[in-house]
Amino acid sequence: MRIAVAALLALAAPLAAQPAPQAAPSPEAIAAALELLPTERIEQQLLAGTLQMTEAVIEEEAEAMRRRGEEMPPELLARLRSLLLQENRATAEAMLPTFRTEAAMLYARYFSVEELRELHRLQQHPVMRRMEEVGPELMTELMRIGLRAAADRHPELQRRIAETVAEWEAEQAAAQRRPET
Repeated sequence: MRIAVAALLALAAPLAAQPAPQAAPSPEAIAAALELLPTERIEQQLLAGTLQMTEAVIEEEAEAMRRRGEEMPPELLARLRSLLLQENRATAEAMLPTFRTEAAMLYARYFSVEELRELHRLQQHPVMRRMEEVGPELMTELMRIGLRAAADRHPELQRRIAETVAEWEAEQAAAQRRPET
């Protein structure tokens, strides 16, 4: 139970830092943002990026375990890899029907109609087309830098989370034992 609660708290932390909602973007801004996100390309990027990042997370966590002198049996690692890839693929596929529209809403919230049109124009440049091609691989490699540091700190984070949960549980138990006055 403690580990489950701690894991949920660790996963929920980034969600708490979401920006405050802003005014709804105009229909013109949404239309301009949708032009930036061609359906086929955005779907390919979402699926490819999800699978590449999943592989990167698995590899970095396994490497961090090796650096700590821990070894995961190859068969178990293969099973976990398969499970995580299947689950993350299913999650990405479940997102596909609404992802493009939701992404367009985000773009329209942060950029003016004129800026979105300029982004679309820039997107047609050969260098930007190349960036789109290598983007998923580049982002995965960039992400590995942070994953490496996070994976090395993971045991300490787990220890601190378990300590915090145990502390909280002890406080709750003590509060229940106190007579009400």
